[in-house]
Amino acid sequence: MRKGIVLSRTLNLINRNVLGSNSDMVKWSKHFSTREGNDIELISDPDFDFLSEREREALDKGFDQIKSLIRKHGLIADILHKQWPEWENPGTGMIPLDLREILMQSLDDDDEIQRICLEIQSVQDVKASLQN
Repeated sequence: MRKGIVLSRTLNLINRNVLGSNSDMVKWSKHFSTREGNDIELISDPDFDFLSEREREALDKGFDQIKSLIRKHGLIADILHKQWPEWENPGTGMIPLDLREILMQSLDDDDEIQRICLEIQSVQDVKASLQN
């Protein structure tokens, strides 16, 4: 997308391009309004019970930082792009995200990055085989 990264599955949920009976769509519809222009609204609070205290603190900190940037600058996509150098301008198309490059932003251990990539690929392979 022109102003930032949106996972294709999330974009499909926003645009309601997922069957209404799909469990992801059911969950999405429970918490988010139908898209109006470029806006959606939170219509019910999510359940944060499964998150650890540390995860909730990280979310709160990120929310506060972004809220502060919005107050200071209004629309913040360009500022966030400068803050997070992993963003690449896709021009008019889409750029698939490379898992290895994403992990390299927060991990220094190549072996750990490789292990995570292999584990995720294994899970995706199992899911694919179960769907057939």
